Amino acid sequence: MSQAVAHLDEMTQQNAALSEQSAASAASLSSRIGQLNDLVAAFRTGQEGAGAGGSRDAQPVYAVPESSRRAA
Repeated sequence: MSQAVAHLDEMTQQNAALSEQSAASAASLSSRIGQLNDLVAAFRTGQEGAGAGGSRDAQPVYAVPESSRRAA
C-alpha cells in the first residue's frame, strides 16, 4: 500500500512539473506571437484595385509598426 501511495506522489510531482513547464511555454509563445504580430503589421498589401482575381502587380507597402511609433 505504501508503495502505491509513493508512486501516486511521484506521479503528482511529475504532473506539477509538467504543468509549470507548459505554463512557461505558453507565456513564451504568447510573447513571441506579440512580436510576430508587430512584424507582420509592418506590411500592408492594400485593397485598392483588388478585384475578383486580385492584382498581380500588388506589392507590399512598408508601414512603421505600432511598437516603433510609440517609441519614437
